[in-house]
Amino acid sequence: EGLQIKFLVKANHGNLLANKSKKQAIDAYTQAYKTLKKYSTETNPFGENKIITANNIESVHRGLLELQSNPNQEIDSSLKQHFYDRLEHSLKSKNWKAADKTTDTLMLFIAEREEEGYLDIPQIEKFPCSDLQNINKLWVDNSNNNFGFSVQKKIWLNQGNKLDVQRNWNKNDEEKYLRFARELGWYADDNTNAKRKSLWVNYERYIELLNSNPKS
Repeated sequence: EGLQIKFLVKANHGNLLANKSKKQAIDAYTQAYKTLKKYSTETNPFGENKIITANNIESVHRGLLELQSNPNQEIDSSLKQHFYDRLEHSLKSKNWKAADKTTDTLMLFIAEREEEGYLDIPQIEKFPCSDLQNINKLWVDNSNNNFGFSVQKKIWLNQGNKLDVQRNWNKNDEEKYLRFARELGWYADDNTNAKRKSLWVNYERYIELLNSNPKS
């Protein structure tokens, strides 16, 4: 636990100094970062009885990226790998909600769209294929082939759709997407009222359904 405490002391020191002394904060974050790299096994937040959390590690990377004047590719790549590790841990633990949120965080980070909070068509079109494949493989391998981009792609194509979706949707395109959403469980019929209607499934409710029956 000594190395974990050493890391946390330096990380917290950096947090306290971030708005007071940029140089001292960078020095503290750097020492914490070096501890992570040198003792990766001991400071792995996904093991048992760990004091360090994934958020602690993320904050050190974020602190360095925000305070340093020049872009730091090493820190950037290290944070990206941390998100991948967190995603894999969540998937292996069958924590679908955490995995979904980490996937969102990872993709926005890769696309440099964290401030916007979403990907639009230009960012989707230039999203690195290697990362898309890596994320998909993690989901497929850890969900018994139930989840992943490739799984959704297969469902989309099996419904007779094509991959060259037009940017300006018409009524027919919307109906195709709703059929696809129904198949995935995102959109469902509401039979609680006398007048039948279809609704988008609440996110928390959807996660409950996945936890109870991933194959549904």
